[in-house]
Amino acid sequence: LEIHARGETEVAVRRLQRAGANHVTAVYLTAGQRAAASILQPTVVDVLEISRPRQGAPVDLEEIRVAAGSRLIGCGLAAVEADVPGVRVVALKRAGESVRVVPEPGTAVGTDDHLVVIGDRGPLQRLAELASAKADVAR
Repeated sequence: LEIHARGETEVAVRRLQRAGANHVTAVYLTAGQRAAASILQPTVVDVLEISRPRQGAPVDLEEIRVAAGSRLIGCGLAAVEADVPGVRVVALKRAGESVRVVPEPGTAVGTDDHLVVIGDRGPLQRLAELASAKADVAR
C-alpha cells in the first residue's frame, strides 16, 4: 500500500512522513522550486512539462508496468526501443531497487518492472499494450 499525502508546511510534511506516508507533496515548496528553476533552467522546465500527460505537444513521459506474461520479458531495452520506434526508455524501477536513470541498453526487462518512457503518444500506447499480459499484440 502506497500512501500519498499533501502537506502545507515543512513541519506538516515531516509529520506526515513520520506517520507513514510514502510520498508527501508540499505544494507551496514545490511551486517555489519550480519558479526558481524556470528562471535558472527554462529549457529543463520546458522538457519537464512533457511529464504532464496530454499537455500540448503529442509527446508524453509515461510509466509503463510490465505485466507477467508480457512478450517484453527477457528482451533488452535496446530491442524494445527498436521494436517500438518513437520511444526511449529513460529510467527503470525494479522492486527493492533504486531507480536506474538511463539504464544500459542491454538491460533485460523483467516482470513488474516499471519503465519510464518518453515518446510520441501512438508508440507509447503500443508499448503499453506490449507490456500488458496480452502476448499476442499484433504489430
